[in-house]
Amino acid sequence: MALMKCPECQAQISSKAESCPHCGNPLRATPDMVGGRQVKTIEKTAKRYKGLTVLFTLVLLLGIILAIALYDSSGMGIGFVIVGLALIGLSITKISAWWHHG
Repeated sequence: MALMKCPECQAQISSKAESCPHCGNPLRATPDMVGGRQVKTIEKTAKRYKGLTVLFTLVLLLGIILAIALYDSSGMGIGFVIVGLALIGLSITKISAWWHHG
């Protein structure tokens, strides 16, 4: 194991190091490097999943509002049914997005 100077901070580091332990400067091209520049992987979630998440969140809020507004009347159950359906829809949407991006 030979020592070398980091080109960024000039610290003595191992020649086998992939990055400088002092400043984090990458010393070798890694799979995350292209042309000497670091590449960030961005997970794209389909607009369909985002739209469904927004829709079911709004339905959930509507169900909560109905359950509170109709608390003393016999129609309170419809609010809870809407809340339950919204939670099921949100769960299915999240599982589908996870499955799609596996």
